[in-house]
Amino acid sequence: MVYIKQLKKYCCLDKNVNDNSLNKKSLTYRRFIVIIFLLFSTALSLNAQRIWTWQNPLPQGNDLFGVQCTDANTIYAVGAAGTILKSTNGGFKWDIQASGIGKSISLRSLAFRSNLLGWAVGESGYILKTSDGGNIWESKGLSIRNTFNSVWAIDDNKIIAIGDSGIIIRSTNGGSSWSHISANTNKHLRSVFFKEPSIGYIVGDAGTILKTVDGGVNWVALNGYITGNLNSVYFLSAETGWAVGDFRDSIRNITFPNGRFWNVLRTTDGGKNWTPQYTGTPTNLSLYTLKFINSNKAYAVGEGILVSTTSGGYTWLSKPFDAVYFLHSLSFFDSTIGWAVGSNGEIKKTSDGGSTWFRQITGARSEIYDISVPDTANMYAVSDSGVVIHSTNGGLYWNVINTPTFNHLRSVYFFAPNAGCAVGDEGTIIRTINSGSTWEVSTLSPLDFTSVYFSDGIHGWAVGWKGIIYKTKDAGSNWSNVNITGVDTSINLTKVYFVDNQNGWIVGNYGLFKNYTKFFKTTNGGIEWLHVSSDSTMGILSVFFLDPYLGWAVGKSKNLLKTIDGGYTWIQQYTALHNTTTFFDVQFSSETTGLIVGGTGYIFKTTNGGKDWNKLTTGTNRTFYSTVFVDSLRGWVVGSNGTIMRTNDGGGVIPPPPPPPQKPPTVGIQQSYPNPFYPLVDGVTYFPFRINNPSVVRIKIYNLLGKLVRDINAGYFEKGVHVGINDNKTQGAISDAPSWDGRDNNGNDLPSGIYFYMIKTAEFTETKKLILLR
Repeated sequence: MVYIKQLKKYCCLDKNVNDNSLNKKSLTYRRFIVIIFLLFSTALSLNAQRIWTWQNPLPQGNDLFGVQCTDANTIYAVGAAGTILKSTNGGFKWDIQASGIGKSISLRSLAFRSNLLGWAVGESGYILKTSDGGNIWESKGLSIRNTFNSVWAIDDNKIIAIGDSGIIIRSTNGGSSWSHISANTNKHLRSVFFKEPSIGYIVGDAGTILKTVDGGVNWVALNGYITGNLNSVYFLSAETGWAVGDFRDSIRNITFPNGRFWNVLRTTDGGKNWTPQYTGTPTNLSLYTLKFINSNKAYAVGEGILVSTTSGGYTWLSKPFDAVYFLHSLSFFDSTIGWAVGSNGEIKKTSDGGSTWFRQITGARSEIYDISVPDTANMYAVSDSGVVIHSTNGGLYWNVINTPTFNHLRSVYFFAPNAGCAVGDEGTIIRTINSGSTWEVSTLSPLDFTSVYFSDGIHGWAVGWKGIIYKTKDAGSNWSNVNITGVDTSINLTKVYFVDNQNGWIVGNYGLFKNYTKFFKTTNGGIEWLHVSSDSTMGILSVFFLDPYLGWAVGKSKNLLKTIDGGYTWIQQYTALHNTTTFFDVQFSSETTGLIVGGTGYIFKTTNGGKDWNKLTTGTNRTFYSTVFVDSLRGWVVGSNGTIMRTNDGGGVIPPPPPPPQKPPTVGIQQSYPNPFYPLVDGVTYFPFRINNPSVVRIKIYNLLGKLVRDINAGYFEKGVHVGINDNKTQGAISDAPSWDGRDNNGNDLPSGIYFYMIKTAEFTETKKLILLR
């Protein structure tokens, strides 16, 4: 209301004021409008922020499969979990765009005609289109569910998309509608390329090469002598082109030198014949994409290698490019500026024509198994090869710390912002009291530790494989072995957890597949441990307690349990993915609100103590290993491939449950009307009924002896209530019910008596009786 009053004040200017006064007030008004606009825009931006945001790696960590630059500064990339990225400053900053297709769908390819107009295709038949530079992506859903692997925009209206099982579709109206094109193959098609509007090529598995000379209306196979898989095709002219893939010794009737691997093919006759181009690749590594940046220079990337030519494709050289991350796609703006994208969100840029490349993604990308947050600023996560990742600003920036060990670290607990311990493989325990600047390393056992927890700043526990348990009484400076009755080398301990300095739990699994679970509990700070519960099938991996009685456990198979008596008995709870995934961690912020995290990006949330669990939107398909919340709203999850994500709203607001579906009206027949029935007076009797779906209706009438006397094919009826013309009492009824005139099948009048009529529809068959009087 204050804003409205201010607007009125500056809009309704006094007609008698002088020009200077008017100009000043107009200027003030315009400034005010700008401020309001900025505030409003900021609010919209905040509201539009993703529920879970990436904090490591940045800009994100999903695999990327396609990239295209539309100018030197504007780049788009697409990938797993419906990922769409855009940069408008040469790749130094990337924005995540909303595709709206969910984390289970990967986008495989994209084609832009300008900075604004583009298409993206992917799994399950998804085709997306944007006309405003990606602010809005519109899904062009098709009935098919094939994966589309490549898309090409011949012009603003003609688009070709190709994919698995020989699928080719073509649009001539910008993607509003699509027609299927016969490819006469069921092989997976990988890449489509048009050098001219009419001449195009497709390559795919098992040496598939197709060509069109009419803009994609018809396609013909070019040869049948290549048996390897082709992943990308590129033509410099209508006749001269290349294809890359993986085809060791796989071109029929061609003799290969021993040990050579051929992953580039060349044609000079429009694809009729192809010759292998030796690249020097020492091992069987696939190439995924090929781009020429001028008539002489080209690059191809793939499984950790980069292959290049500076001689127009006559000779090729290969060199190790990225041994860790596969590169799936290339795009060049001109002969100097280009980008490559690949697995784990990898983005590389060159500004010198491919001679040197630098990363435009930051952060660790190894497995992150656990996270500890001693306060809202400091947090520590542990990873492979002894790596600890530390943030001092709430996760906005993470510093990678290499500790003195190279063993994988599996669990971490900080009891102060600067002091804590981490445990890992081969009995490794590391400790710091200066925020990770230095570490003390202890090796206590040849067996792996899986979990560490401190009940206070002094007392801590570490557990692991084959029943190892260690305890510290001096904040981790010294550790001693502990034996607990019921724990032996047959049990792998997966979690230790304390709710206070007295009440704690240890969970472990045993048996052939380590799916039998035992729970151990202490109520006196670990002086005594009791075997409180067992379950034969759970495979529990983690537990969490709010108090000494209320807790939850998650794991494999039947993987979600709740206890209200401290773990003596457990109650099974269910999610939409019950029995189909593994949950690795669970945490509750109150008796009603909690989360569980697990495989392939799954996070489930409850707001009613676990009675109902709702799947949250995360924007990734990475596996989550651990979660921690500092309050009911602010929390983190960590997982595979360096994943760290944060939420500021509790992981997402669960929408209210939909109203229960209205029970469809009861179908069936009503009593015939009139009844008793006087043919000479009433003429006919009607047979009212209700159906919920359209149906053909048949009526059969029997006498008391059960003999069929009349068979009436009443015909086709729409759904609804059908009554006689003299009986319209039922709301919404249709006065067209079938009727009977009291005669048999031969047209003879039937005598007075009791008769039975049976009505048959697609939904029911029912029988009632009527009385006929003459």
